[in-house]
Parts: sequence; structure tokens; C-alpha cells
Amino acid sequence: MTLAQDDGSEPGSDDLFAAEYVLGVLDADEREIASRRIDADAAFARLVDAWEAHLSPMAAAYPETEPPIRVKEALDRRLFVAAPRAGLWSSLAFWRGLAAASV
Repeated sequence: MTLAQDDGSEPGSDDLFAAEYVLGVLDADEREIASRRIDADAAFARLVDAWEAHLSPMAAAYPETEPPIRVKEALDRRLFVAAPRAGLWSSLAFWRGLAAASV
């Protein structure tokens, strides 16, 4: 059983939150919260630094590589989906032209 802290969080949750930040597994909102905490909370910033120091040797063990262009293009297509084009019925030019032709 764990005891809740005064702020309602579980003991060690800051440590876990810092580790998740360093690993890059937080969603955008959580990442923004963590970034603000790093700037405002020196203790949390030290936790993040400690996790970066702890995990960086694992990253150093692998060479940096550039993915093939087709992989980047596939990721871009999945991440940045183009907005669907509006049909003829949504075209302002179509309705203006139709109104002008009917006058």
C-alpha cells in the first residue's frame, strides 16, 4: 500500500513522470506540463537531468542513422493528413456563379 502525498499524488510519481518525459512517451499536453515544471521546479528539473544521464548511455550504444526517404514520407502522410477537399456543393465560387446565372 502506498500513502498519498499532501497534493494527492503518489510517492515517486514525480520520478516516474520525469522518466516518461525523458523517454518521450507523454502525450502533448503532459509533455507541455512537464516542460513548464522543468522551468519552474528545480527538484523536478534535477529528476529529469538524472533520468537523462541514466538513459543516455543506452542511446549512445546505437549509431545515429538517417531513415530512408520513403519511410519519412510514409510517416509524414500518416502524421500530417491533408484536409479532405470540399466538393462542388461546398464551393463558394459555384454558388456565386449559379446565383449570377439565375439573375
